[in-house]
Amino acid sequence: MYAYGKEKVGEDDPLVSVVLRVTDSPALLTEALQSVLSQTYGKFEVIVVGGEASEEAARSCKDSRIVHLPSEGKDDGAAVRAGMDAAGGELIAYLDAAAVYYPHHLSMLVRHMRGCGCPFACSPAFQVLQVWVTDRYVTVGKRTFFNTECDRLGTQVVIPVPLSSVMHRRDFQGARDIIGRDLFPSPDGMLVRLPERHGFCRLGEPSVEIRNRTPRSEERASPPADPFGQSKDACIDALGDVLREKERRIRDLEREMREKEDRISRLEETLRDREQRLCDLEDGMRVYSLYLSQHRETPSRADAAPEVPPEVSSESGKAHDGRK
Repeated sequence: MYAYGKEKVGEDDPLVSVVLRVTDSPALLTEALQSVLSQTYGKFEVIVVGGEASEEAARSCKDSRIVHLPSEGKDDGAAVRAGMDAAGGELIAYLDAAAVYYPHHLSMLVRHMRGCGCPFACSPAFQVLQVWVTDRYVTVGKRTFFNTECDRLGTQVVIPVPLSSVMHRRDFQGARDIIGRDLFPSPDGMLVRLPERHGFCRLGEPSVEIRNRTPRSEERASPPADPFGQSKDACIDALGDVLREKERRIRDLEREMREKEDRISRLEETLRDREQRLCDLEDGMRVYSLYLSQHRETPSRADAAPEVPPEVSSESGKAHDGRK
């Protein structure tokens, strides 16, 4: 038995690989790492994907379970996929540098997944807004980011879930496609869309906290009256950007469709011209064949017997009788 954290784990308990995507804030990264090290389930490794600053933060923790993977200028999706490739655990979890785990997060997901056999599991998350007040960050708003009551709708195809809430089996073939394709940045952290067809466990107890912090330059003497007003505006702006990008792609696809239709029309016209030429050639061949057949049936003048005029024949007969 191993007593990594407060909970004992055995040889049969799975190793969890936590892929931690790093942002530019060292303070947020340190808090995220400390939340992983404080887990009651201690059989894990942390793969920190980021630049030199994140490497220094990972080294300062002095824990052999934390490894650093250079991001090498990768975008968010590529960085997460690189962490997936480097993961050695049976289960893979994710954490954004702007999020923290509650101490029971890994334990709760591991136990639940082993009990239900689902390839994916996720827990609700709290979205927390923190503003800089005088000399420190103060939490001024907290709300549920994702809950289990908003998903099982018949008209809903996919469910947006914070990436930091997700855990899945490493051998699940659909994980790379789902996370690699549908990952996109938003003001509320990384999101992943989980199609209903794949099936996944949803836990009712929030175990992740996604932190949105205002810049220190926006120092306040007191908390704002509407703490999530700015976050809502940012989310609306981000969704507007996504919609505009989709509209642009739709216009591009429509233009490509029109170009393909024009090409098809030109090809059809060329095909009709060639069919007409083929019909003309077939008509010419039939006429020529008829001409040849008619000339084979009528003998030529050279082959026919010469005609002798009647007058010449009678005179020749009389001359023959006189000689007698």
